[in-house]
Amino acid sequence: AADNGFYSHIAELRARGLPLTAESLASLPPLLRPAAGDNGDVAKTGLGSSATLVTSLVAALLHTLGAISLPEPGGPPAAAAAQPKSHEREERELAMLHALAQVCHCAAQGKVGSGFDVCAATFGSHRYCR
Repeated sequence: AADNGFYSHIAELRARGLPLTAESLASLPPLLRPAAGDNGDVAKTGLGSSATLVTSLVAALLHTLGAISLPEPGGPPAAAAAQPKSHEREERELAMLHALAQVCHCAAQGKVGSGFDVCAATFGSHRYCR
């Protein structure tokens, strides 16, 4: 069991006849036992660690194969400093990394998610507004 914020409690809220609101979620007892779905899996709110791992692995493989260039630890390598990468090339490399990491992450997860976590791991943080 973990904090209620880690798991999805939609089924619990519906079973109690509560609306799907933050206030209803706050009314549940702390550390509520996570409920298994119809397939037996626990529906949890993802934290993005698997997306970060997959994106890092794909980036390392692409770099090793020469498909993209990554900065050296501690700063850019001498060759990169002498010949800076164009903005267009960097965008192409990041787009390729994002696409491949997204496919790999979906395969590893066995489903298609929102993609926000892979996108954040590739391009940086996001701000989403509705």
